[in-house]
Amino acid sequence: MKADIKPEEIMNSVIINFATIMVLLERIVSEYTYNNVVIGVFRDLEVAKKNRLLYIEECKIEDRWGQQAYRKVNLIEDVTIKEVPKKVLNGNTDFSEKAYVVNFFFEGFGQTTRITKKIFPTHEAAQKYIKKKESQEPEIGPSWYTVEEMIIDDADAYLHKLKKGLSHD
Repeated sequence: MKADIKPEEIMNSVIINFATIMVLLERIVSEYTYNNVVIGVFRDLEVAKKNRLLYIEECKIEDRWGQQAYRKVNLIEDVTIKEVPKKVLNGNTDFSEKAYVVNFFFEGFGQTTRITKKIFPTHEAAQKYIKKKESQEPEIGPSWYTVEEMIIDDADAYLHKLKKGLSHD
């Protein structure tokens, strides 16, 4: 990455401007290496943009995903902010300080793919959804669900988790 990139260039690249209830800050990672990673959940787009910049700056020092299989890494383009679709929120709008992200993982052809299925305001609701989905015929196999607890509007917890090593619940 070029060292002469200005912060405003980083802030304005790969950002979609919209008014929404919630956005995800994600890192695109080759599915042959790991899977896409949720860095944070945000209600405030400006806070998400600032956290995106902080994450990129942190990765300039040490980037766990700097080398990926079958994919050229572009840190600026790989750290994205995405609107959370209403169907993912499932009508939930009453979030306190935490969100529980339900991820669906499946394997195939040497890849592990992660899809954010739903976001719930409580761990219990997320677990209930997973239990229901696991009682049904699998969409694809092998596959599994996880719940990730995220503090809304704060990616610092993720950065600490990243330094320790990632694991899924």
